[in-house]
Amino acid sequence: TKTSITKAERHNERKNKSYSNMNGDLEQTQNNIHYKRCETTYNETLKELIDSRQVSLRGLRKDAKLFDELIFDINSDYFEKHGGYEFAKLKIFQI
Repeated sequence: TKTSITKAERHNERKNKSYSNMNGDLEQTQNNIHYKRCETTYNETLKELIDSRQVSLRGLRKDAKLFDELIFDINSDYFEKHGGYEFAKLKIFQI
């Protein structure tokens, strides 16, 4: 929801100082691929989209789910056997 997105934003954009999943390697963050990077906050971006009339929230409940995400996780072993990182990027962009 609009009021609860800040926690997810901090996690997604790697703004937290620590994470509960100790298996995460923050040094690999630079390898994440953003298809559309958020230059401000998620709520500010939503407001810009509303103001420009690219999206409308008309008729939605106040507690409606406004944000969602899509995460691609790659099995490293599979892609290493088939050409490595470049092969992985190519397959993701073909979706």
